[in-house]
Amino acid sequence: MVAIGELKALRVKALLNSIEDRTIEFGSDEYIRNKLNIIRQEALLEQDSVNAISKHLKNNKITLDPDIAAISILNKAGVVVASTIKSVIGSDFSDHEEYIQITDIGMTVFTHRPHFTEYLGINSLELSAPIISMKNGEVAGIIINAYNEGLIDKTTNNRKGMGNSDRSERWRQY
Repeated sequence: MVAIGELKALRVKALLNSIEDRTIEFGSDEYIRNKLNIIRQEALLEQDSVNAISKHLKNNKITLDPDIAAISILNKAGVVVASTIKSVIGSDFSDHEEYIQITDIGMTVFTHRPHFTEYLGINSLELSAPIISMKNGEVAGIIINAYNEGLIDKTTNNRKGMGNSDRSERWRQY
């Protein structure tokens, strides 16, 4: 049982490392970085760059991982300027932990504990990373990848590689 517990812990750690890497990778996307520099605060929904980034997120990013529920891009002030969820564009996320940990604390990636994500209406695991400006090397914004909370359950319930360590089938025979 201890070995199974350790194996599951290793799987969760590997999963978290993988999705942290993906979040950082998405945040370094040159297309997103260029478009983020163009976006102005006024009339977000009408801007070509907002629509272009949102379309890019839907067509080229969220499709890479079926466990991602949403991707949002925040500007430096914490306002959602692009997202796979159109209804959150223009929302102020500056009080969200994902924003605070990157801008105020200076983390390179932040993994928020699973929690109810109001704008999605589900429990999710959100990861955030800075988007660094190509012009001046400063934080220009933040990317947030929201994963379905079931991702962790799917990982820990995966029995691949455990061999015949589960004796419950044998016990049912007696």
